[in-house]
Amino acid sequence: AAFARVVERDGVNAAALWLEKKHGVNVHPSNVARWLADWQQRDQRERILADVRAVAAQSAELLAAAGGDTDKASKTLLDQLAFDRLMAGRPADEVTDLVKIAAIYGESVSATERNRIAREKLKLSAGKLRIDERKLKLLEAKAAQADATKAVMTEVKLTPEERDRKIREILGL
Repeated sequence: AAFARVVERDGVNAAALWLEKKHGVNVHPSNVARWLADWQQRDQRERILADVRAVAAQSAELLAAAGGDTDKASKTLLDQLAFDRLMAGRPADEVTDLVKIAAIYGESVSATERNRIAREKLKLSAGKLRIDERKLKLLEAKAAQADATKAVMTEVKLTPEERDRKIREILGL
């Protein structure tokens, strides 16, 4: 890291001289330039990997906070990434794109949630309809029993015992 600072601060020629003076190693400046490019790529990969690990950890925390609701956690993460990039002074286009993605995702999530709620309401309505149909059938059966009982009660040819027997049959007693 110290050598990288020397190269970045003073240039590859000065870094080659520094190596020769400090460590007795004779290195051509083009080799120093190649090393610097490799080191910068490796450093950039490590920073990207650290960012990915941080986002993964943050995603896990958000998912736990959202009670396992991945849509809610993802929306929160997109909002947080946009905020982080804005605060880090990233290009406006990058922040704007994340804000747009978060808004679109939020609309998608809310539409998905509205659809889920509508499906649940339909299921409840269908269940209520089945219950109402069952009640109607029971009421129709009771009305038929009442009509049959009324007909037996008004029939004058029957004795009281026959009338009682027929009423019990109708009522299922």
